[in-house]
Amino acid sequence: SVREQATGPKLNRWQKNAVSEIGKAIRERKHRVYLLYGVTGSGKTEIYINLILKALEMDLGAIFLYPEIGLTPLYQERFNPRFPSLVLHSSLNPKLRRKNWHGLRKGLVRVGIGPRSAIFGPVPNLGIIIVDEEHSTSYKEMFRSPYYHAREVAIARSRYASCPVVLGSATPSVETFHRAIIRDYQMIRLPRRIDQRKLPEVQTIDLKREKRRVITNRLREELLDTIARNEQAIIFINRKGYAPVVICPDCGKTVRCPDCGIPLVYYKREAILRCNYCFHGERLPETCPNCHHKGLKMLGIGTERIEETLRKHFGDKVIRVDREKVRSDLARIYTQFKSRDRLLMVGTTLVTKGHDFPNVTLVGVINGDQVLNLPDFRSAEYTFQTLTQVAGRAGRGKRPGRVIVQTHQPNHPLFQSVRSHDYERFYHDEIMLRRELNYPPFCRLILIRLRGKRVDSVKKIGVEIKGNIPSRPGVSVYGPVPSFRRKIGKDYNFIMLIKVKGDHGWLKDYLKSKDPRVSVDVDPISTI
Repeated sequence: SVREQATGPKLNRWQKNAVSEIGKAIRERKHRVYLLYGVTGSGKTEIYINLILKALEMDLGAIFLYPEIGLTPLYQERFNPRFPSLVLHSSLNPKLRRKNWHGLRKGLVRVGIGPRSAIFGPVPNLGIIIVDEEHSTSYKEMFRSPYYHAREVAIARSRYASCPVVLGSATPSVETFHRAIIRDYQMIRLPRRIDQRKLPEVQTIDLKREKRRVITNRLREELLDTIARNEQAIIFINRKGYAPVVICPDCGKTVRCPDCGIPLVYYKREAILRCNYCFHGERLPETCPNCHHKGLKMLGIGTERIEETLRKHFGDKVIRVDREKVRSDLARIYTQFKSRDRLLMVGTTLVTKGHDFPNVTLVGVINGDQVLNLPDFRSAEYTFQTLTQVAGRAGRGKRPGRVIVQTHQPNHPLFQSVRSHDYERFYHDEIMLRRELNYPPFCRLILIRLRGKRVDSVKKIGVEIKGNIPSRPGVSVYGPVPSFRRKIGKDYNFIMLIKVKGDHGWLKDYLKSKDPRVSVDVDPISTI
């Protein structure tokens, strides 16, 4: 049932138009895919709430997806005063998960919410499915079969249920925006922030001019001014731990994972070195494992190191958010920050998603190039999305916001698009490049991952698979080549990439393998 006691804020004309347009499809029980394309802070969540209420008024159900389990308290806080909902996600204890599952299946509660797995929730008589932050890579299952994408499952499920599906984002995936441009999806724009608030001013700082500083003079001055005004700031760095590399200054050797061979990350709070791929952990050695020199050196920066640096200036006003925090801690941290008990939040991508902190007037990005330099065709897209989303946390209240992005490439076209908040300029540049290089949305990708204890046997499997695929127009097969993460645990990793124009169903028979060392991912979100 709908909860009558709480009414939401008055909708502006853009929000009313969106609710009216999509509400019509709910009433008519029509399958349609809508892209709700609105700048950060444009009031998308209030539109979602109104659409769910419309479905409930017709005795229909709803599924609402969000990218991360850590965002659950945020959405419960927004939804609970307006309508009841039940959460489904993998971290619930089995008893509560079973209770919520049956509550939805029996129709005791008609709204199921959660991250990607909630799309399979047993909500009968669906009236609407909503995928918030549809661009998020978290919607893709990357680590075990089936390698589904919750957004694509949502579209398929809405087709079977004859109901609309809403894909919401300020920075849509290139494929989604392309499908809206060619009218496969219906685009609804929200071009303004609520109450005509201005988007934050974005400035880039050239790190080549301040090579040795983790936090540049300009960013430090802005932080001091912000805290002096009793306003809040978010510092973003997409790297956990204290130092991503531990090196011997004498022999130059890096302390590496004994299984994966990649540098171990130092976590200072726990005083351990950890592999972020296979999760091998060990104590920090007192001497170099190679030459026994005393005094290992920490290189690079992570959230713990930034937190430590800021605490020297701002004391206990600083709080840290990353995936090392347990989920109960996250809810407490967000409450503390929203109530202004803390004024400075340091975080990874968790701080870029969905949060509405009205007192945040400054966002600082420690390294804007971090993802841009990865060898992946989506690296520019992910960089633009991440920077725009984290910038969108600033200036959501009455005071204007400012964003400082530290980068080695301030003149890169991508940063020009970020500075002007111009997604469509970024999209235009990106789509031309993808057309030229034949990447999605102009082809389908199939990624084959091969792993095993011996390099020669892994390569042999790949060569056999490649030899079995018949030569056809519009099909290109690349590899096998070593993966970007060459080794995980004791297994060597190789990849193969297939580009297909048009139908790819015929490939299924050629890619079937009972070999547990082979996995096939159609439409991968990353090729590294």
